[in-house]
Amino acid sequence: MEVAAWRERVAQDRNVPRSRVLKDEALFEIAAQAPQTIDDLDALRGVPKGFAGSRGAQSLVEAVRLGLSLPASAVPDIERGPPPPSLRRHRRHAPCAAQNSLRGARRGAEV
Repeated sequence: MEVAAWRERVAQDRNVPRSRVLKDEALFEIAAQAPQTIDDLDALRGVPKGFAGSRGAQSLVEAVRLGLSLPASAVPDIERGPPPPSLRRHRRHAPCAAQNSLRGARRGAEV
């Protein structure tokens, strides 16, 4: 929650989209791993290389620490769903409607 708020503040200050500050996948990984130092932050796969040396790295670590210090009553209950596609180990891509109709058209032509 605090890291998402940090990203929003930085994006507004810079007048850029949130994803230009930090991608959603990185946000999920930071929330899961809770890095306590800049070195911990630098070790995360989802965090862009060189981010730990940026001016925002320390304030991001502070946001993680602030989030961890919040009492459980301050954290909203969130229904947990499956992890985002980028964090799943084995993704199976379901064919889209266009692919299905193309396959059907090819089968009809072969008959």
